[in-house]
Amino acid sequence: KKIRFGQFFGIVVFLVVIIFSGLATGIQIYRDFKEAKIAREDSQAIVSKLAVQSLRAPLVQGSFIEAKMRARSIQERTQVVCVEISAKDVPVAECELAADTKQSLYAVADRVFYDEFQKEEAAKVTLYFDNSDIYNSLNQKIRFAAISNSALALFVLGILLFASRIIKRDLNTIIEECEGKAPEGAPIWLAEFSYLKKKIKMHMDAAEVNAETRASGELARQVKNNIS
Repeated sequence: KKIRFGQFFGIVVFLVVIIFSGLATGIQIYRDFKEAKIAREDSQAIVSKLAVQSLRAPLVQGSFIEAKMRARSIQERTQVVCVEISAKDVPVAECELAADTKQSLYAVADRVFYDEFQKEEAAKVTLYFDNSDIYNSLNQKIRFAAISNSALALFVLGILLFASRIIKRDLNTIIEECEGKAPEGAPIWLAEFSYLKKKIKMHMDAAEVNAETRASGELARQVKNNIS
């Protein structure tokens, strides 16, 4: 099945704009997201180290109530959702996290030791950070990119459809003039098609002259045969 001229331009537009432009935009958005996420996680790892240092003294001393109170104060910090502490398999502070929020949470786990040689573990501390703003920003950028690329594709498609109408009109003008119809009020806009029309007209005139010459020669031979 053959496709129309405008349909061909439409296919080209959506292949170029939607696929290639959309792919390039998506890659850039993903890179920005990864860079922001890595930078955020690096800063959160530093916060976790500082939090563990503040919790070390009560955990080593066995003052779990003090450790739990400090954990609550840490939890009040920006983006710290919950602090989970377990000392010798005993839960000092627990976290109940909703399943729908786990994707945007970043967990940083550190261990607290009794001595600086880190031979005997006193407790394990896990901080959960809320990075939902990064994921929300990612979703917004993806939606904006999809809308922008679709609008760009429709805009370019409109331009190409207008261009295809001009090309089709010029081609129809050439065909009608070659058929001797000579349409009025339909000038050829494209210089290349104007040159094509001249070349076609020249070849048609030459073919007409050749046809007339052959016809005259054939008529002369017939007259000569009749005389003889």
